Amino acid sequence: SGCPKGYQQHSHNCYKAYNDEKTFDGAAAACQGDGGSLAIPLDPATHKFLIYLKNQVDRNTGFWLGFDDLDREGDWRYINEMSLRVGTFQPWYPGQPSNYNNDEDCGMMFQEAKHNLWNDSKCSKKFKFICQIYLRGKLFSYKIC
Repeated sequence: SGCPKGYQQHSHNCYKAYNDEKTFDGAAAACQGDGGSLAIPLDPATHKFLIYLKNQVDRNTGFWLGFDDLDREGDWRYINEMSLRVGTFQPWYPGQPSNYNNDEDCGMMFQEAKHNLWNDSKCSKKFKFICQIYLRGKLFSYKIC
């Protein structure tokens, strides 16, 4: 595949689950350093692939994903600013997002024991994380002669 080292391809993106723990901002910065972003699972198939990746790394901890409601409480958006609109794929854990203590604005995937469902967490907490890189040039590859 045309993915960078350590990344695995799914559909038109490359993904990697990192085994080190960072804050949400730290994780986002690490993904940007790779030329990507925190992972954005838009559909069940992608979500399933991310579960597979993260469980190879650590099935007993949560992983940051690429969505937050930092700009406006309750308005959950992917980090590309696209809204997690009602009716789109949003596998939240029961009772989540809870905004516990009015201080949970960053999105993560729970560990295997909690069925890998989504949770809102305190952005300063440290979790492992999954990065995503768009596979550029793979859809239209042509040679200029």
